[in-house]
Amino acid sequence: MAVLFLFGFISISIDIVMLFLGVTQLFGGLSQINMAQQMDSKGITKGNKVVGRFSVILGIVIIIAFIIKTIL
Repeated sequence: MAVLFLFGFISISIDIVMLFLGVTQLFGGLSQINMAQQMDSKGITKGNKVVGRFSVILGIVIIIAFIIKTIL
């Protein structure tokens, strides 16, 4: 198990970092999709759904990889 040392005394497991990265990507993608459905005052969409979908898929892949690594 790899461990990341911050400031010389705080140790964080890389597994936990990857899990939080996956969850962050997942919720960031959902937020991007939600924002893409909204329009500003000029009638122009605020975001891009493709980027949101990509982020959601990436987050799910990272979480699944974490689960598989934990099981094996």
